[in-house]
This record gives sequence, structure tokens and C-alpha cells, in this order.
Amino acid sequence: MALNRKITREQYAKWEKLYRTKWRQLRRWYVCGEERKDPCPFDRPDQMPAWWTRHFKQVCPSKILEAARDAQRVALEAAPEVAGSNGASEDRQPLRVPVDIEALDVNEGEAVRRQRQLAGAIYNDLREAYAKGWPTDKLQADYIRAVKSLRELERDDREDRVLRGKYLPREIMERDATAAADMLRSMHDSMVRRILEKCHDVPTKYRQSVADALRDVLAAQGRIFQRFNQFTSSDDFLAELTAA
Repeated sequence: MALNRKITREQYAKWEKLYRTKWRQLRRWYVCGEERKDPCPFDRPDQMPAWWTRHFKQVCPSKILEAARDAQRVALEAAPEVAGSNGASEDRQPLRVPVDIEALDVNEGEAVRRQRQLAGAIYNDLREAYAKGWPTDKLQADYIRAVKSLRELERDDREDRVLRGKYLPREIMERDATAAADMLRSMHDSMVRRILEKCHDVPTKYRQSVADALRDVLAAQGRIFQRFNQFTSSDDFLAELTAA
């Protein structure tokens, strides 16, 4: 797609440094904004997280969140203190990374991911408040409420997945994985024999080497199944199993 306006090398260099992202990815964001009539606010990093949630289902990248917090921190430190109703200057609170409520999707665990992101943003604000000596009572209360809401959403999401047949307790998965590992181990010889029977084109002098290689792969997969309870996600487990 041709760009509606020319982006200079200087602009790309500035944004690459700001978002720690290569220019090709920046260009994809720009094209996305142009196609959807919602230009990407590269020069307003504080608006980037909200823009991201309007157009992507993935959690907003940490480098965008960091750029937004840095921009808000600079604006906060440059802003004058505001006088309260009693004439005294009010304590300045750190600004939180915005969350675009209209972009939230409560299906398929999206609410849990967004709430986790919100709790993380509040926690970062709380750390900064401690470091700079700002009042923390309100942030602490916000963080406790956010974590409580997160736990409730996680419980509801888990119960919903159980009802839809998309959730299995970890103890059941570990039990079944152990049983599968034992079954695979007992079937090694028969599996190798059956595979070789179907490989008629393998010369006799190579068949033993092929059989040994198959046994090595099967043994490696069996060891991965035995370590099932050490994996923190199914993606990691499947990735290692595929690479075995």
C-alpha cells in the first residue's frame, strides 16, 4: 500500500528509538491505521496503548507501554502542582497507561488478559510512587481491587471453559501424560518394526541405523512426557515435543 504521506528517515529513526522497533514494523502499524481511518499516533506515545487495543487482539507490547509511561512521566514532572480547594498544593499522582474500554472483548479469556494488563500497569505506578515518595494509599487500594477482580475473572473463565469442555485440571493432564509416556515406552519396539515394514525402499544395510534413530527420537519424546509437570504452558511442551 502506498503511504498517504511521506515519512522521512529522521521520523523513522526517532520512532525506532522511541518504540525500540524496526522501521518495517512501524510501517505496518502506519498502514493499519490508514486503512482503518485511525492513524497511528507515533508522536503521542501516551495514546499508543489505546490505539493498539483498538486494532489488535494481542496484549499491547511492553515496549509501547514503556514508551507511554516515559511520556507520561515527563509530562507529569513538567506539570506545575495544582492548588486544592484548601489552597494547599495537591499531591501529584502518576498517570496510568490508558485502557480502551470499547476495545475489550470478554470472550475467550480476553477479559482476563486485559485485567492482568491493568493490574500490571497499576503495580508499575505503585513502584514509581514508592520510589519518588508520592502518596500510595489510593494506588494500593486500586491495586488490591484490580488483583481481586483478576482472581474473580480467572475463576469465572476457568469455570466457563470447564462447562464448554475446554479446560482440564492440571492433575488430570499430568496423570494422562504419565500414562501416555508409559504406553509409548512399551510400544517402542513395535512402533519401530511397523515403521520399517512400511519403508520398503530402505536398503537392508541402513535399516538398523534407521531403527536406532527412531528409538532415539521416541526415547527423547518419552523423557519430555515425564517432565510434563515442569512445563508452564502447553505451547512450550508442544514446541519441545516437536523439536525432539
